[in-house]
Amino acid sequence: MPGGGGDGALCFSTRRGSVHDLVAAGIELVEPTSAGLQFQGHADSPGADFSRIQLENVTVTGAGTYGVEVLDGARGEVSFAGVTVSAPGQGALHAPGVPESFFKRLAGNRGW
Repeated sequence: MPGGGGDGALCFSTRRGSVHDLVAAGIELVEPTSAGLQFQGHADSPGADFSRIQLENVTVTGAGTYGVEVLDGARGEVSFAGVTVSAPGQGALHAPGVPESFFKRLAGNRGW
């Protein structure tokens, strides 16, 4: 997989279609082997996207690769509130070719 080398500790994928209406809150990801948070598009689901996804008070510490990684043409918008990344192995954010509009950055984000 480009950039990451494996699935993220908390991985969301549009392989089987769009992903909607999800809240992930109060999660601590400590030393995941690859990315902490990962969002993946997929060629098998053209037009699939992410919407009404909210991450709240999520901490990623010591990710093997990236704190937040967005790959393979992932589309849509994801809300981030109180998401903290510290000590990632390769970088805090890896999102090649992903528009800034994918990231709805709310209050309290740190380290990315």
